[in-house]
Amino acid sequence: MITRSQSKKRPTRMQRAQAKSLKQKGLCSACRAIDLDIVLNRTHGTRRGIKIRDMRPLDQLAPDSCLLCKLLVATFDKEFSEKRAEIYLRSFSSNQVFSGGWPSVNTNMLSLDQFVSHDLARANGIRSSNALAYELPLKYLVPQPKGVEIVRKVGRRASFNLAQEWLGFCRQHHTQSCDVSTSGAVSSISTFKLIDCETRTIVSVSDQPYATLSYVWGSGSAPIFSDVVPPNQPKTIEDAIQVTKTLGLRYLWIDRFCINQQIAEEIEEQVPKMDVIYNNSELTIIVAAGEDPDYGIPGIRDRAPSQPHGKVGNYYLVSTMDDPVLNILRSKWATRAWTYQEGILSRRRLIFTDDQLYFECSGMRCAEALNTDLKSLHTRNQQRFKAKYCHGSNICLFPREIGRKGWEIVDRIEEYSRKSLTKGSDILNGLQGILRAYERSTQGIKNCFGVPVIPRAPRQTHMQWSPEAGFCIGLCWDVAEGSSRREGFPSWSWSGWHGKIEWMFDELLWPDNQGNTNMMIWVQLQDGSFLTWDKYYHEYDAYNRKITPILRMATWVIPLQLSTRHEMFTFQLKAVDGETLFWRFKLKSLSYPTSETTKWMAVPLAHDEFGTPVVLVVFETEQGRYQKGGIGEITFNNLESAYGRLGLWRINTKPPDLKKEYTKFDLA
Repeated sequence: MITRSQSKKRPTRMQRAQAKSLKQKGLCSACRAIDLDIVLNRTHGTRRGIKIRDMRPLDQLAPDSCLLCKLLVATFDKEFSEKRAEIYLRSFSSNQVFSGGWPSVNTNMLSLDQFVSHDLARANGIRSSNALAYELPLKYLVPQPKGVEIVRKVGRRASFNLAQEWLGFCRQHHTQSCDVSTSGAVSSISTFKLIDCETRTIVSVSDQPYATLSYVWGSGSAPIFSDVVPPNQPKTIEDAIQVTKTLGLRYLWIDRFCINQQIAEEIEEQVPKMDVIYNNSELTIIVAAGEDPDYGIPGIRDRAPSQPHGKVGNYYLVSTMDDPVLNILRSKWATRAWTYQEGILSRRRLIFTDDQLYFECSGMRCAEALNTDLKSLHTRNQQRFKAKYCHGSNICLFPREIGRKGWEIVDRIEEYSRKSLTKGSDILNGLQGILRAYERSTQGIKNCFGVPVIPRAPRQTHMQWSPEAGFCIGLCWDVAEGSSRREGFPSWSWSGWHGKIEWMFDELLWPDNQGNTNMMIWVQLQDGSFLTWDKYYHEYDAYNRKITPILRMATWVIPLQLSTRHEMFTFQLKAVDGETLFWRFKLKSLSYPTSETTKWMAVPLAHDEFGTPVVLVVFETEQGRYQKGGIGEITFNNLESAYGRLGLWRINTKPPDLKKEYTKFDLA
């Protein structure tokens, strides 16, 4: 019989010292001072983690003799190479890390205080309002309890069993969030074709499930169209066919084989309907690795993931590797304009990076290295992740659905403008699928040469809205400094300019801005006649493909007289009381007229709740025809009188009443 005292016999001081010595064996003096029992079991009240030790200077690390130093250096080699004065080792709680599904695993872990750049996140769709999770590290060392797999060991080949599980979970549970949208069926595309992966023939099939491929084309030319995919294609093409079959699908859509690039009518029918093609596919295979189709698909071909692991004391620590989202954002695929809409328009995406698989649909996100409990991360009806695990209107990289908010299309255009495009003439073609998806969304957002008609803001009940006023808000975009014109597109459209595009105000200020309600607009048709904006808007499908880049406008404008041309342009304008004012304005275009006789004017597009106007600055190119020169606000801070800057001595922010003339003009 075992007595209570025998069963609870406490270890002696010598036994405790021996146990501590055993745990600290193989550690340097700095790492011996770290009590992993405390660090990996304590409560964390902050998402920023708890500081453990300073990792600088690097020569204090002993990777050759210390097990923990060796593991830290192997895991965070890139971070250590950065030139920073301080790098701290911290402990984090998975319950405080909302990105990636960490709360479902309930563990403490180690990482450095390294965070993703907000500029990198914002440029790829993770905006400041939903980038909070990316203030946290993207790579961790996680204790792996015996018999429990928190972090999966990633091998040289991708786990397609896992990919099948993700796909099956989505099909079973996301019956609403990942359902086909109202974009239409592929049967509506008369030239729609697919690759039969069993026979490699190209067939006219529209009633079978299929996958789509999104990849970097590279510099090669389009192949001559054939009824069969010839053997020995680039590695990415061959691997995509194998992935499709491995996932249990027979048909695959690849643009270079399923659109006859030599037939203009086929291109014209399919390119505007990328929303139909990608939204109807069961899955989009995305290759976010390599710079051309000869690279192949990592995981089909051997990959070499760096996943350091090792035992330190009583703990077996395993690296999660970089968050795959970071590798996707840094990939060549993420920089391309054409691939941008392919990712946005897809319902389900299986993304291959050099290290691991990543899956994101309209309801959840999963990474090959992290073993999460998907059901606990979902809402009660299992349709999608709970809001706190999402990134604003995105699951992570991609929107939950298209057209939930009226301002979304502005985000899409701004993101798209940051992508690279081989042929400038494709600037609108590369976004046609997204534009069409917004036309068919619940918001019904129409556009003219890519410029959206912004709908009424949710809280804008006190302001007037009309299709003309909505278009004026859509015209309130600005271009990066030093930009140049793109030939073949109108100056009033963002598509007519090279460079990054940003609107003059963001989603938060959108409800406070009233579009010009006095603006009258006509669009020129290809036969030379003009159509009222109201008729164009309400009969959009009938006229959208029959218009030219010429708009006719009639409204009250502010005459401008060019005064000086330096880094800041100065225009003379008149107040109603006759006072001459000087408006300082920065023209961002690389080319503009230099003649003193050129006629300039400011066209009011919108004003905020204080009456501060956003104006389109235009100059005359021929009698009655103008081009956009820039856009800006007229405020006290950029107005001067003969006595100095008005903003220095006037209390109110509303600019003085300015002299205006009612003018009818053409804008090209």
